[in-house]
Amino acid sequence: MLFPVRKEDLCKCRYTSPYGPRWGRLHAGIDIGMPVETPLLALENGKVIYSKLNGGGVTRGYGYYIVIQYDNGLYSLYGHLKQLSKYRPGDRVKKGQIIAYSGNTGNTTGPHVHVEIHEHEFNFRSQAREKGYDSAVDPVKYYPELRPYLNKNLSTLVIAKKEENMVEFEHGWQEELLIKTIKNLKSKGVLNNADMWLDKAKNNTLTDSELSLLALVMADRD
Repeated sequence: MLFPVRKEDLCKCRYTSPYGPRWGRLHAGIDIGMPVETPLLALENGKVIYSKLNGGGVTRGYGYYIVIQYDNGLYSLYGHLKQLSKYRPGDRVKKGQIIAYSGNTGNTTGPHVHVEIHEHEFNFRSQAREKGYDSAVDPVKYYPELRPYLNKNLSTLVIAKKEENMVEFEHGWQEELLIKTIKNLKSKGVLNNADMWLDKAKNNTLTDSELSLLALVMADRD
């Protein structure tokens, strides 16, 4: 999973506050100090479900914030943005796409982004408390490399091993042709896990190596 900021911006960032109890309640994410206008990235493919300025109540303190629901079942929240994201609820976003810019809005002690990761579902329970439980998990679960970096510059942090490039089609007809071919092979019963391949093609989660493998299978079985 990608980190919320680009690798070239890590030199500007500091991991300033962990997940856990703070001031009598749960701090449901981590804080990463960074200059205003640092680009923030979508962690995976997904869709925006919230993009707004907090209006008090359960969202008190977030300032401008955005919440993305990812296709893999996770959610991320970025708070204290510079301004409202150009992406609105329902808009699709791709892994690694810039979806907002860090700021200093809401309740802050300096420019930073508040990052939350939620598993399986999303709500503002850590603020509202009415449900008595919280879907937010410690983001360090997904970024264990952060553990020794609290209050340190992140310039030497290696977030993850080299990830494969996701396939991006230059023209719509190319994606349509791939999907049509997979469906054709499925109807003939000659492609194992056809539904998995269809899902990957439709949700833009095919990697370069997976597409190469699929092309070899197609050439052999079509």
